[in-house]
Amino acid sequence: MSYSSAPRKSTTRGSSTRKSGQRSVVAQHGGSVLPANSRMHKINEIMHRDLAKIISQECKDPRLGMVTVTGVEVSKDLSVAKVFVTVLEAEKTEQSLQILNSAAGFCRSRLSQQITLRKMPALRFIYDKSVTTGCRINSIFSHMENNVVPESSTQDENKDPQ
Repeated sequence: MSYSSAPRKSTTRGSSTRKSGQRSVVAQHGGSVLPANSRMHKINEIMHRDLAKIISQECKDPRLGMVTVTGVEVSKDLSVAKVFVTVLEAEKTEQSLQILNSAAGFCRSRLSQQITLRKMPALRFIYDKSVTTGCRINSIFSHMENNVVPESSTQDENKDPQ
């Protein structure tokens, strides 16, 4: 067997082929490759932060309500990113989700200019019900605190008379 004596190209992470201002998720930690869960967590965090900036600063649709990005979940194969959002005005929730989903291509292209990934995921905007549910649970607890019967009197009523 003979092997080619042609010199191999050396490839290093963090090479100079990236555009200025872009961050490489793999190369951020000194070029070391992160474990899959840690890497996905990092991708989620970076996309969360950058999408929040893009939506608040670059989406200029006046019909868009006050939108907050609460989380991002990227699929393992980087094909889809679920972007969880809340809207301050409850009556604008449906309209804001429609606007965001129609602007998903714009957000994706702006995101690809800021983050270097082998594949930029398609964005799906989803209303995050956890904030509303948390507020509802909190109001139930505060209502219960105001109408609580002291524990000592309920324990006395539950005892059997002897």
